[in-house]
Formats: sequence, structure tokens, C-alpha cells
Amino acid sequence: MGTALSWALRASVIAACVTFALWDIDLEQLVVALQHYDLAKLGAVLTISFVPYLTMARRLAVLLRGIADEPTLGITLLASLLALGMNNLLPARLGELAKVVYLRQRCGASSGSLMGAVFWERFADVHALLCFSALTVLGFGRTDAFAPMAIAVAAGWAGILWARHHPRPFEWLIKRFPVEALARVGRDILRSLQRGLDWRVSAELVSWTIVTWTFYALHVYLVVVWIAEIDLGVLEVLTVFLGVSIGMVVPVSPGALGIYEAIFVLVLGWYGVPPEKALAAGLTAHMLQYLPTTVVGAVVLARADVSLRSFTSRRQND
Repeated sequence: MGTALSWALRASVIAACVTFALWDIDLEQLVVALQHYDLAKLGAVLTISFVPYLTMARRLAVLLRGIADEPTLGITLLASLLALGMNNLLPARLGELAKVVYLRQRCGASSGSLMGAVFWERFADVHALLCFSALTVLGFGRTDAFAPMAIAVAAGWAGILWARHHPRPFEWLIKRFPVEALARVGRDILRSLQRGLDWRVSAELVSWTIVTWTFYALHVYLVVVWIAEIDLGVLEVLTVFLGVSIGMVVPVSPGALGIYEAIFVLVLGWYGVPPEKALAAGLTAHMLQYLPTTVVGAVVLARADVSLRSFTSRRQND
């Protein structure tokens, strides 16, 4: 019953977003807007869009130093693309689990240790969202996105500090996990949080996160200003980027399909951009990221023979 209700709510949200994005759209004008896009510019932005995947892979490699057989940059790149591709196809961000399974096969680390690295990745990303939302506060005085992001970051740090200094409640909870494999993962994650990150890893984590999110923002800026030729300033485009980034984080639809485009239409509409032009830009920005990562992720999945069922399987060396 709970699963059915969850799917119904997700379907309702997706349907509402698609309806909003297509409301009052003149399809002929939408096609005209898309036809005016320069193919050379599209190719250039598509090429640039792969840069943050490389920096994500480098960041992951930094977090996995000293964990079993340290993976190469190529392995962490394929793992990152696998996660992005599976998140585009599956709900609830199950791509993160696929990444853990893939890395466990390649470097022999425990699932819990790898989940700890994934946690620090996502926690760093939340900090990046907080910084971008702070820019919108400085530019427009709006705290709509900043307040919930700040609360999320504060809650995350509170949880980490509590786990580090008062681990007994977490240990008590982990002991009551019904499946031993999950309990083992929970213990590994708790140890990862208690151990934390040394200053060098922390500095590299921050640096690579900044580079990654700068290129993500650049991707949206180039599509809006350079390809779609919409006359907006940097702060206005950052508002669009912040909106779609939050939409991508919330696991409602695979790859934020429908949600991404609706946010483009909504935010660009605030600045007087016609819905057809806004939707064309949103579709382009989304597909330039969605299609390549989905194709590569599917290829990696097929060649690696990764099964999510193996996520909780017990390894000989665990």
C-alpha cells in the first residue's frame, strides 16, 4: 500500500510538472526556437558537459584513497557515469547503489566504506547548493532556497558530530537491523563518519566540488545565454541553475524528467521569457546531460554485469 501511494504521489508530481511546462505552449513556436539553435554551439556545450564528470571522478578517487585497492581515475569515471545513467532511468537515486556495487567489484572495498565515500560526495554537493543559494540571496534578497539548504547542512553536521562523540544510539539502532549484511554496512558507515576526513582530503574534496559545480552552472549559462540567446545576467541564470539543481536532487522522477523543464519555464518566466523559448532551453540543457550519461551508464552496466541484488551480498573478505 505504501509503495503504491509513493508511486501515485510521484506520478502526480510528474504529471503536474509536465502539464505546467506544456501549458499555453505553441508547439510551432517551440519547434522554431529549437531549429534556430546552432549545431556547432550544441556540440561545444556537449563537449564541455563532460568536464564535471571527470572532476567528479577525481573527487571520488580522492575519497577512496587507502580503501582496499585504490581505483584508477578511469574506474571512478565509469562508476560516476554509471550512477548518473542509472539515476536517469531508476527512481529514488538507485544509481548510487549501482556505483557502490561496481566499485566493490573493482577495488574490493566493503559496501559500508564505499557508502561512506558516497555520503561525503553528496554532503559536499549540498554545501555547493548552499553556496549557490547564498548568491541568490545576495543578488535578489530571496531566502526561499537558502533557508532549507542551510537547515539541511546544519542537520547534517549535527548528525556527524553526534555520531562521532555519542555513537551508542546509532550502534543500538544498527544492531536491530533485520539483515546482517545491512547491519555490517551500517557499522562501516558509522566508522567512516567517526573517522572523518583529514585536512588534505577535505581540501581536495572542497576544491573538486567547486570545480564540478562551476562547470555544471556554466553548462546552464551557455545554453541559456549562448545557445538560446536569452538576455539574462549571471545571477538570473544562477537562479535557474539553482532551481533545476534542487529539482535534480529530489528523487521524484528518474533524471528529474518533466521537473527540470518545468523549473526552466517557471524561473525564466519570472524574467519575462516566453514559455516556448524557456521550454526549448530547458529541453536542450537537460538532454545534453541526460542522453550521454544514460547511454554511457547503460553500456557500463551491461559490460560490468552489475546487479543491485549483490549490494547486500556478503563478500569473502568483509
